[in-house]
Amino acid sequence: MSKQVLKLVSDAMESLGIEYGFATYAGNPIVFPYFVGEYTETESTTEDGLQETTISMTGFSRDSWLTLENAKDRIENYFNRVSGNTVITDNGSAVAIFYAGSMIVPTNDAELKSIQINLHVKEWRVNN
Repeated sequence: MSKQVLKLVSDAMESLGIEYGFATYAGNPIVFPYFVGEYTETESTTEDGLQETTISMTGFSRDSWLTLENAKDRIENYFNRVSGNTVITDNGSAVAIFYAGSMIVPTNDAELKSIQINLHVKEWRVNN
């Protein structure tokens, strides 16, 4: 996955007004809800330059579950299944990002709520 995809996701979260950090959240002070992103790449099995990746964003809140559900709805609407978020990057690669589901993540803290949101990324690189 290219750095351009990471920037697209970071920019999307900023435009949605959702606190976000890749691999770690560095907000000081901590602002809830916040999300931390990571990714898993799969092996490319096509000759057309396609790379598929799942971006997992784990959200945390000490407010009500509704806070996380509202953030999930905004993320889902931004990366909706119908149109996704398809762009041509500065280096000419094509990227499509789609909402791919969510799940509640148990915590060992009765006050801390957590949700994982998955995005499916398809990236066709023309220049590496």
